[in-house]
Amino acid sequence: MRRGSRRSARERPPDAPSANDSQVGRVAIGVRLPAHGAPIHLRTYAASGSDPACGVEPTSSLLRTSRTLTVSQHAEPLRFATVEEAIEGLRGEGLRLSAARRLVLEALFLADGPVSAEELAAGLGGQVPPSDLASVYRNLETLERHGVVRHVHLGHGPGLYALAGSGEREYLVCERCGAYRVARPAEVDAIREHIRVTFGYVARFSHFPIVGLCRDCASRE
Repeated sequence: MRRGSRRSARERPPDAPSANDSQVGRVAIGVRLPAHGAPIHLRTYAASGSDPACGVEPTSSLLRTSRTLTVSQHAEPLRFATVEEAIEGLRGEGLRLSAARRLVLEALFLADGPVSAEELAAGLGGQVPPSDLASVYRNLETLERHGVVRHVHLGHGPGLYALAGSGEREYLVCERCGAYRVARPAEVDAIREHIRVTFGYVARFSHFPIVGLCRDCASRE
């Protein structure tokens, strides 16, 4: 390898995603913890340092997400229970159902939970024919814009996709074993209301989950 032919991760600009950052935004943040009950102010720093003591000026006085961070779509969920009902609803909105788009839709119905675009493109272990990954991503984005699909990040790695036909879902994930649970919005409304009253934020756990320890892992603490 020629000297200097590859830039190290330390030299990579802060906005540049690495090979492992597919669909996940990453930011380096410095946190100063205030007295109990006071607001927490977060600052973002350049990749070469994460503290003002290093001589790096903060890029903002507020937390800023990386431009590689995905944005959850907020289209009203389309109600459906079968592939045909989903197709009928999409056609009612004027969307053309190509063979590739229908294949993605059918694969999502066969999946037993949220799945990645890579798993869908690979054919879900032989359940459907494999397809082009870029095409799968495009069709997932289209389906999400029309309220058929939602994506969620259940840990490190690419976003996972699930059908939204039965209504909104929210998630809890164990940071130790990776197990996750699906919750109806009403089941976490008390948590949401506490956050709203205490911090002024209207929280959603459909795109990024509540993270903690599941019952089994917590019992081994």
